Amino acid sequence: MGQVAVTMRIMPESAEGFEEMKKEFAEKLKPHKVEDVEIAFGLKALKVVFIIPDGEGGADKLEEECKKIKGVGQVDVQGMDRL
Repeated sequence: MGQVAVTMRIMPESAEGFEEMKKEFAEKLKPHKVEDVEIAFGLKALKVVFIIPDGEGGADKLEEECKKIKGVGQVDVQGMDRL
């Protein structure tokens, strides 16, 4: 079984808790890569890349874990690529 890179865009509930949300992502979910993405008028989102085992439902489980992080408003899977 191989691995899959899952790219997600994480929108915060509000701009005030962005840095805390970013820190919690790094500590709890240990993503491969995290980037700040400017959306509009000072609003930022996170572009997060995870490396997970290739298997059925892996991205869905990861999306549910992301939604549990305090301050997360919306989670969008933007891409999945086999490594």
